[in-house]
Amino acid sequence: MSGERMFTTARLHVRSEPNTASRSLRVLQAGTPVSALERSQEWARISDGWVSLRYLASENGGVTARREVPLGTTMKRESEPIGGRESGLW
Repeated sequence: MSGERMFTTARLHVRSEPNTASRSLRVLQAGTPVSALERSQEWARISDGWVSLRYLASENGGVTARREVPLGTTMKRESEPIGGRESGLW
């Protein structure tokens, strides 16, 4: 799995150890690309810590483990359909 390219599907804490009780080192925004160096159960090690696999997707769009977006998360649309909103294709 060395260097598997992934991206975050939600705002995500980078932790010092692979558990939620460990110290948060920083926060990644949704859509941030990361390279997973190894996995440990439900966690992936990146260059500077550990992140939960729940909120990572592979670069080709496949889901790594479970793709769970927390209740209440607002997903942003990155582009509009051809013809804009008025086209009825939205």
